[in-house]
Amino acid sequence: MYKKIITSSLMPLIIKIVTLGLSFLVTYIASKSLSNNEFGLFAFAQLAILFIVTVSKFGFDSSIVRPVAIATKNKDILHIKNCLLTRYLITLSIFSALAFLTLQNAQLVFSDYLNHPAVVELLPHILLLSLATSLLAINSGCFKGLHSPNSSVIFNGFLSALLTIPLLFIFSYNSSNNLLLIIAISTITSCIFSFILITIKLKKIKSAPSTNHSTSDKSSLLKITKEATPLWVSSLVFLIIPQFSFFILSKYSSLDDLGIYSVALKISTSMSMILFAANSVLAPKFAILYFEKKYEDLDLLFNQSSYLLLTLAIIISILFMAASGFIMGLFGTRFEAGTIWLNILIIGQLVNIGTGSVVNLLIMTGHEKVHRNIALLTAAISIVLAIIIVPKYGALGAALTTTISMAAQNLFSLYFVKTRILNFKN
Repeated sequence: MYKKIITSSLMPLIIKIVTLGLSFLVTYIASKSLSNNEFGLFAFAQLAILFIVTVSKFGFDSSIVRPVAIATKNKDILHIKNCLLTRYLITLSIFSALAFLTLQNAQLVFSDYLNHPAVVELLPHILLLSLATSLLAINSGCFKGLHSPNSSVIFNGFLSALLTIPLLFIFSYNSSNNLLLIIAISTITSCIFSFILITIKLKKIKSAPSTNHSTSDKSSLLKITKEATPLWVSSLVFLIIPQFSFFILSKYSSLDDLGIYSVALKISTSMSMILFAANSVLAPKFAILYFEKKYEDLDLLFNQSSYLLLTLAIIISILFMAASGFIMGLFGTRFEAGTIWLNILIIGQLVNIGTGSVVNLLIMTGHEKVHRNIALLTAAISIVLAIIIVPKYGALGAALTTTISMAAQNLFSLYFVKTRILNFKN
């Protein structure tokens, strides 16, 4: 089983590592090319994009995996197309409403409250990039369901970053606004390619005759939104855990500190590439095993993958901590001030990876509401901690808030998985 997990996850992991390298190269070039304030604006713009994307995609990047995986097994192409089309339309509707509200209240939020009026000028490119990223996330989830983990990882940042690098050398830029435009062009191109590849993959599936499988029914709008809502709430909460403290920090710290903290956060988050690669393989397997009621096989797959991830998490955490000062220093001497913040964030990622694919298992086995409730609890913890300690301790408080909240979410999820899903008595 270990060999099979490693073999299946190897290529997605390699692609994710390369994606990480390309992403850091973009950040490195930006940190060297932009002034301290412009780089801080770029970091804040990334937070705004993350928020808009999380709201717009409505949890569809996760909720689409299970129905597409089952429909693929049953060769129900029509259902896969319905899954995609309905989710695209809902996402476009949410994005349109959110874009309108953002533009209407931009002055109040960015100028009056956060004291960063320059962000208002970035909004057109922020919105353009957010829309492309939202659709790309849904397509990436669809690839998981189609049992194409490599494609899922490629369109989850790899191709966009790969296209961005040469554009940075072709076009001149001296502001965060121009940099965002370059990234938007790359992301839109990647999104177009993902649509083309999905079409090609669907044509290769030989459609089975009409059956009575549950995947063959037309999913209603109510059913789709009902299934996705818990995941949407959970994804918003998952955004809050690392980013709410960043948001509070933006009010009490300079743009320079925001830029440094954003790099530390990005480096620590890169550790989860192993978990992401494993999930791209495990997600459809969890869904199918639970759907077919092969609970013992599900137990074995989860436990063995968790032991493997825990081992890797310990090794990677030790290596990252040992090299944390050096890694931060690569972006410039001023970034070395964030070494302690990075070390604290690494501990949070150790728990995140070390507990295995617990969140993924909850989602793939239909326990979205449980995941939502756990997420809401940890969000409350994160908000309270951020409000109390970030104003006083700055970036150090933000790092502590993120680590404590992330650890709490994963440990709560692990407890539920072990006591409710894998005990076979419920």
